[in-house]
Amino acid sequence: MANKKSIFLAGILTIFISAAAQGGEEAQNPVKQEMIALRTAFVALVDALLLNKLDAVEPAFHEVHKAREATEKAIEEGKVKLPQNQKRFKEFVKMDEEFHKEIETLLGAVNKNDANKIKQTTHRMLNACIACHRIFK
Repeated sequence: MANKKSIFLAGILTIFISAAAQGGEEAQNPVKQEMIALRTAFVALVDALLLNKLDAVEPAFHEVHKAREATEKAIEEGKVKLPQNQKRFKEFVKMDEEFHKEIETLLGAVNKNDANKIKQTTHRMLNACIACHRIFK
């Protein structure tokens, strides 16, 4: 049953997050670059959970942190334009900060090999993705 849940989660992640990789302006848009890195990290995470190879998780999420640096710089320079609800930009930034705290929680759980916490955190992260996309995408 747990394996079926993992496979279902993998399918949902692939379908949902793949939308972040669409479009032609990825090279100029640091938020989209971060979403692409995040998609790759989520795929690595699901694969690692399914194959019980947790050492693959941390490097993928370090790429997300690298991409986030460019996003933060663009935010500071006022260059981030959201597809919708730009007036709620501060909320977007807060959600992003909370999401990245969840990444730290995830990586801590990975380092402790705490499978239950990894799964719980993964679910919270996915829910945060869905919530953010509903508001801003």
